[in-house]
Amino acid sequence: MHKEQVKIGDYNFGLIRMDTVIIGSGAAGLNTALQLHRGGMENIAILTENWGAGTSNNAGSDKQTYYRLAADGPDGDAVNDMAQALFKGGAMHGDIALIESAVSNQAFMNLVSAGVPFPYDQYGRFPGYITDNDPKGRGTSAGPLTSKLMFEALAAQVVEANIQLLDGYQLIHLLTRSDDEKKIICGAIALNVNSQQSLSPYLVIQANSIVLATGGPGAIYEASVYPVSQHGATGVAIEAGTATCNLTESQFGLASIAFRWNLSGSYQQVIPRYYSIDKQGTERDFLLDYFSSDSNMIEAIFLKGYQWPFDVQKLNNEGSSLIDWLVYRERYLLDRQVFIDYRMNPRLKNNSAFSIELGGKLVLDYLGQSGALGKTPIERLVQLNQPAIDLYRKNGINLYKEALEIDVCAQHCNGGIMGSIWWESSLGNLFCVGEANGSHGVYRPGGSALNSGQVGGIRAAQLILANRQRLMKRQNYLAEQSPSIVDFMDGLRDGTEKVSIDALQSELQQLRHRMSKYAGFVRSAEGIQRARQEAEYQFRQINQMILPTEVDAQVLFFRLREHLFSQMAFLAAIDAYLVQGGHSRGSALLIKENGPIRVPATETEYYELDSEGGYTRTHQLVTTWVNEHFKTDWIAVRPIPESSEWFEDLWKRFRNRDIIKRSAT
Repeated sequence: MHKEQVKIGDYNFGLIRMDTVIIGSGAAGLNTALQLHRGGMENIAILTENWGAGTSNNAGSDKQTYYRLAADGPDGDAVNDMAQALFKGGAMHGDIALIESAVSNQAFMNLVSAGVPFPYDQYGRFPGYITDNDPKGRGTSAGPLTSKLMFEALAAQVVEANIQLLDGYQLIHLLTRSDDEKKIICGAIALNVNSQQSLSPYLVIQANSIVLATGGPGAIYEASVYPVSQHGATGVAIEAGTATCNLTESQFGLASIAFRWNLSGSYQQVIPRYYSIDKQGTERDFLLDYFSSDSNMIEAIFLKGYQWPFDVQKLNNEGSSLIDWLVYRERYLLDRQVFIDYRMNPRLKNNSAFSIELGGKLVLDYLGQSGALGKTPIERLVQLNQPAIDLYRKNGINLYKEALEIDVCAQHCNGGIMGSIWWESSLGNLFCVGEANGSHGVYRPGGSALNSGQVGGIRAAQLILANRQRLMKRQNYLAEQSPSIVDFMDGLRDGTEKVSIDALQSELQQLRHRMSKYAGFVRSAEGIQRARQEAEYQFRQINQMILPTEVDAQVLFFRLREHLFSQMAFLAAIDAYLVQGGHSRGSALLIKENGPIRVPATETEYYELDSEGGYTRTHQLVTTWVNEHFKTDWIAVRPIPESSEWFEDLWKRFRNRDIIKRSAT
C-alpha cells in the first residue's frame, strides 16, 4: 500500500488508493476481507479505529449462540424452514431470510475450517440446541466467547494473508459521486487518532468499494452492554444519505454494568437473588411484591435465561419479562440501585425456606439433568457453567464475594443500514455487514446476528468481485473530489464557538442519557417528541462549534457528530412508527405517559400490543437524511422466494455469470 501526501485547497492530507477498504475489524469485516482476498483481490485494506476493540472480540454471554441450519437431529432441517423462522419475526424481507439460511452452512463451515472450536461428536456431527425464537434447535456455541474465538481465528488468517491494515483511523466522512443519477460511494476521509501532527491528521481514501463493518450504535445509549471500546459509525453513512430500516427495533436485556456483560442463560437458570438498595442503604427483595407466588417468581427467574431479551409478549401473566420492567421501576422510578446476588437464594414470601422444587417440573428437570442442584446459586453455577464464574473473576469481580449491579441495557440493533440481497446499501459501492446492516426484523432467533454477519461478508465480496474495475486515475480523482473535500473541511471551521474536551464529553453524556431515558426499552410518544427536540437543538449547537485543533478533541468532536446523526435517525423512525399507529412490540414497551403506572402492566390501561399481522409487521420503515431533514417511508416486505429453479437452467445461467449481479433489491 502506497501512502502519499497531497495538498487539497489549504489542507494537507495523506492519500491511499485501494480497490476495496473494509472499515471495522470485527468478525464480519475480517471475513469480508478474506473472501475478497481468496477471490483474487489484492489491493484491499482494513481500516479500524482500534484493532480488536469491536464487539466481536469483546462481547459474549454465558454460552454465546451461533445460529445456522441444523446439522444434526432426527427430523432434519430445510433451508426454507430456517428462512421461515427468520422471516416470521416480522418486518424482514423474505429473500434476505432465505439467503441467511441458504448460505449459513457455508459461513459456519468457513469458521470451522478457520479453527473456531464448535463441538462435534465422534461421527462428525455438529449438535444443536434450541435458542430463543427458534423452533428447530439450530443453535450451537463454542462457549461464552464464541464471537471472540471467531475474531481470533479470522484475524490469524488476515495476518497470514498479509492483508493490509490501517490501525488507529476513525471514519469521519464518505465521499460520493453521481452515476446515472444515482449517488455512489467513491472514497472516504479518516482521522488518524494517534497523530501528533495536529495540522495534518487526515487521510483521503480513494476506493472503488467500501465495506462498513463498524458494528451497532450501542455507544449512543447510557445503559448499554456494548463494549465501551466499540463506537460504531452508522451516523457517517446516514449523513452521506444512505437509507436505513427498522431503526425502531433493538434488543434490550439484563446486564451487569460495572463489567458490561449479558446476564442470560445459566446466569439466570441457577436462580439468583434479586434485590435493590435505596438511598438510606435499605435492602429490598422487590420481586416478592409483584409475583403472586414463590413458584411463579422462581420459574420467571429461571426462564429469564431462555428468554433473556425483554419481550412485551412475556410481560403479562407474570412472565419472565416482568423482571425487566421491575428492575426498570426500581432504578428509574424509585431511584434505587439493583443487584443480582449468587451467594444467596431468593427470599420467599412469609420467610419460607427456598427449594428448587418450588420452580416446578421444568426447573427441576433442567437443573437435575444438568447436575446443578447445589444449595446456593453460586454452587449451582459451578455445576452448570464454571466458565461463567471465571469470566467475571478474570475481569476483577468475585461472584463468591460480591453482588452484581444490573440494569436493562441496549444489546443489539435489529435494524440499521438498509442493504440489498448482496448487502449493498442504497448508495452504490457502499456495503454494510454485521450489525451495521439492518437485515433483521422485530424478532430474530438468538445467535442469528453472528450468522448474518458472516453471510453478509460472503455476499458482499461476491458482488464486489463480480464488478471489479480499474481505479480512476489519481489526478482525475483529485480533480473530481477536491471541491467536496474542501467544502467539508471548511464547514468544520465555520462555527463561532470554541469547544474543550470536557465540554465534548459532557455533550456525549447528555446524548447517551437522552437515548436511554426516552428510547430505551420503555418509550412514550411524549418522550420521543421531547427527545427529538433536544437532539435537534444539540445538533444545531454542535454546528456552531469550531473544530478543535487537538487530535484528542477532534476524535470526540467527530464521535459526537456521528452519534447525533444516529440518534436523530432513530428518534425520527420511532416517531414515524408511532404516527402510523404502532404499539408495543419486540423489545420496546410503548407506554401511555400520563396513564396509570401499574405493575404488572395491563394492556388496556398502560400499553397496547402491536398486532401480529398488522401493517407495521408487513412493512419496513425506511429512514433517510434528505435535504437536511429525515424522510420516512413504509415499504412492503418482500416474500420468501418460491422453490429453486430447474437445475439445467440454473447451471446455464451460472456458467454465463448471470447470477451475481446488481438488482433493485
